[in-house]
Amino acid sequence: MIDELREVLSREKFGLTKEEQSKDVDFVIRLSHIIVLKSKFKIVKDDPDDDKVINTAYDGDAAYIVSGDRHPFGLREFGRIKILKASEMLELINRV
Repeated sequence: MIDELREVLSREKFGLTKEEQSKDVDFVIRLSHIIVLKSKFKIVKDDPDDDKVINTAYDGDAAYIVSGDRHPFGLREFGRIKILKASEMLELINRV
C-alpha cells in the first residue's frame, strides 16, 4: 500500500516535488501500523486491487477508508468501516 501511495503522490495533478512526496510518505509511515492481512474479501468488482484496501482496513479495525478512487464508492460502508471521499472526511474533521 505504501508503494501505491508513492505512485499516487507522484501524479502530476498533485504538483508535489520529489522531496514533498518523500516527506508525505515518511509522515504516513510514521503514523501507520503494520497489518498482516488475514481477510480475503472480494468486494470491488471493477478494480479488484482495491480489495486490499478494504481487507487492510477490516483487519486493522479502521473506522474509515478515505479515497479519491471512484471504485470503492459503489460502497458507502463495509461492515463497521465508513468509506468517504477526501472532501467528506475534511467536513467530518471540521465539525469536531
